Order: sequence, then structure tokens, then C-alpha cells
Amino acid sequence: MTEIDRLRSEAAGLHRAGQLDAAERLYQQILWEALVLLTAAAAESPGDADIRTHHALALHELGRHAEALADFDRALSLAPRHPATLLYRGNLLLAMNHPAEALQNYDKLTGITPHNAEAWFRRSHALWQMDRAEDAAASYGRAASLDPNHFGAPFNRATVLMRLGRFDEAFA
Repeated sequence: MTEIDRLRSEAAGLHRAGQLDAAERLYQQILWEALVLLTAAAAESPGDADIRTHHALALHELGRHAEALADFDRALSLAPRHPATLLYRGNLLLAMNHPAEALQNYDKLTGITPHNAEAWFRRSHALWQMDRAEDAAASYGRAASLDPNHFGAPFNRATVLMRLGRFDEAFA
């Protein structure tokens, strides 16, 4: 059993026991351990966009947003059409309150993977943050049509439509 496996098992037990603060500390330790391993892997394989993307994700989860963004940019320099990198970079930009930049990532992603409901869903969030409610409703609708079981697309679409005063359409 690796150290990360041991920590994960221990954290899960604490979580189940309701000791959420203790579990969170272990989850953070797991992220730091993963970051060490991913840093080594990135050094060994500097041309691997997947490793660079996962490294950026670990940085993002640790709250090191500027470093994560730089890592996502490095991954995209290696693979400009990498779907996961575009999605996660967009998510980071939304978290940093940069919806217009996030939208650029999501637009590129929906162009590459037009049947990706999550890409359309995230795109909708960026549009909503930019006060483009009509476009957000349409984008949420696209996500819902691609995946009717998507956890948030139908609800968010209805919420936006209600705020636009389109109640009949929201409840259809």
C-alpha cells in the first residue's frame, strides 16, 4: 500500500465517522503528496500534457491559482486541443472570476467536443456570470439535451428562464 493509499483510506474512515476537519487535513496532505509525485513525473516527461494538466489540477486544489494557470498554459502549449485541459483551465478561470476568459476555453472545447454536456454546462456558467442570461439559458438547454440526466443543467436552465420571466418555458 502506498502512502497516498494509506492516507486516503484513513481520511475516508474519518469522513465516515463525521470527523470532517481531520479528514480535510488528510485530504490536503494527499494533495501535497500527489503534487510531489506529479512534479517528479513532469520533470521526467516534460512533453506530456496529461501530466502537466494533473499537476495544474493539484495546484488549483491547493489554492495556488496563478501557478495552476501557468501549468494549464504549458499543457495547452503542448496540446492546444486537449479537452481536459481546456475544461479545467476554464473552471479555474471561473473560480478566479474571469468568465470572459473561461468562455474562450469553453467555446474552444465545445467546438472540439460538441456533444460534451459538461462543456456546455460550464460554458453556461461563464455566460451567466457575464450577465448574458439568454445565452446562458440556451447553453444550459444544450447541455440538458445532450445529457438529460445531467445533475444541474435542467435546473439551472429553468432558474435562468424564471429570472427572465419565461415561466411557461421554464416549467415545460
